[in-house]
Amino acid sequence: MRDGFVKVAAGTPKIRVADCDYNAGQIIALMREAAAQGVKVLALPELCVTGYTCGDLFLQPTLLDGAERALGRILEETRELDMLTALGMPVRNEDHKLYNCAAVLLRGELLGLVPKSHIPNYGEFYEGRWFASGRTCNEAVRLCGGWVDLSPRRLFSCSALRELTVGIEICEDLWAAASPAAALAQAGATLMLNLSASDEVAGKADYRRSLVTGQSARCLCAYVYANAGEGESSTDLVFAGHNMIAENGALLAEMSLEEKAGQLFFMKLPDVEAEEKVRDLHVGGVLLFTKDFKDAAGEWLSREAFEEKIQALQAAAGTPLLVGVGVATSVETAALLSKKALMRPLGSHNPNERAAEMERLLEDGINAIGLGPQGMSGNCSVMGVHIENTARHPSTIGVAVNVGCWSHRRGHVIFDRGLNATVTTHSGVLL
Repeated sequence: MRDGFVKVAAGTPKIRVADCDYNAGQIIALMREAAAQGVKVLALPELCVTGYTCGDLFLQPTLLDGAERALGRILEETRELDMLTALGMPVRNEDHKLYNCAAVLLRGELLGLVPKSHIPNYGEFYEGRWFASGRTCNEAVRLCGGWVDLSPRRLFSCSALRELTVGIEICEDLWAAASPAAALAQAGATLMLNLSASDEVAGKADYRRSLVTGQSARCLCAYVYANAGEGESSTDLVFAGHNMIAENGALLAEMSLEEKAGQLFFMKLPDVEAEEKVRDLHVGGVLLFTKDFKDAAGEWLSREAFEEKIQALQAAAGTPLLVGVGVATSVETAALLSKKALMRPLGSHNPNERAAEMERLLEDGINAIGLGPQGMSGNCSVMGVHIENTARHPSTIGVAVNVGCWSHRRGHVIFDRGLNATVTTHSGVLL
């Protein structure tokens, strides 16, 4: 964890279907490798403790007892790892209902169980034969010698990094119309883990990729997708370990379908100890990439010092405003037109000559006031006035004014190593 960032990973262990002890060994090895590489949150595939393709073996107590013993072994042998891990396994409740669950563990402690809400029962999937939906679960089950909460609404928050709250959904939950991720994000989740066993058919990888990026965009979160690998390909289905990491709609990294199981997949952060440092910092909600910033004494700038410098320069990066004016036969229509006016390209003019002349007169008049960008003195108060109109009858005119703030007030600042700034945009404007 550094500068508000945490390293996350998706892992696909090499498993054998229904061989819980072997699978536990593979999971432990992968967890240790992840921790050694600085991973703090690790997602493993759906039902990876037993294997997803066990079929009617899920109805056998031998398999379920073996899964519980395997989990106990994993907890015991990873007690020293400071890493939150979510792994998939079947879990029985006190009424002998069977749930497809994500078990969440940290430092040898089982923090909670998250059941799968949406059970696929179509095409090549018939999970309804073995598993119950956990959509309404809110109970405690006995597992590995203790009682643990079982709930699809469970969130896992980090005390050392308050912004990190983990929510979990399982495979089909992502494909469903009412995905659990929406409610989890509304409840505060900033990182979503998906434990999956999604098989491969023609074109499915592209659709799966769009689901992952779309979910991260809708929920404004990071999304780690861990998929089952080739060890599951023992029946009529093929699995390829298609792992992905996305954030806010952007695919940050993806494991190709040709890569082998047993590998970790994560977004690397730069080496803080390297001489050529790259520091990734969040400032005001924006990711900034800064390199080799030192103060006058040659010391590396702290995060706090860097943020102070940036905040002092934020006003300089704000361009003058763009004004949109709407003229219509009603105030409501005028308001819509004033927003439409802001979307016109800078430098464009109303096709009506008299309206275009009014745009010029308004721009010159406002700039004559001498109020510069962001309230400071300067040469330009606005960079343009756009008028959109539908009204023609002089007795029924509504006028609305709108100001462009997000799509147009953008500037570009270049820093040298001492954080001296040069503003390269809106030249000719006194800031």
